Amino acid sequence: MASPAVWTPQAQIDLEEILYYIRVEAGCPLTARRIGEELVGAADQVAASGFSGSHHPATPSDWQYMRHKRWLLFFKQTAR
Repeated sequence: MASPAVWTPQAQIDLEEILYYIRVEAGCPLTARRIGEELVGAADQVAASGFSGSHHPATPSDWQYMRHKRWLLFFKQTAR
């Protein structure tokens, strides 16, 4: 079985803040759960497939990104 994506501490904080806003501030707890599951699932798929994303000019050269619906997931491939 493929290893799941490894999230940086800042990425975990960012995801929790986004989901908190959707869950509490916007009052959509089911939407927050769905979006959280989708984003984690998309990151895990990237980790498992070795997908090569696109480079964003505002990030270091070894970082890439992929779009999942309206969200951008930034990632860095590392050796296991």
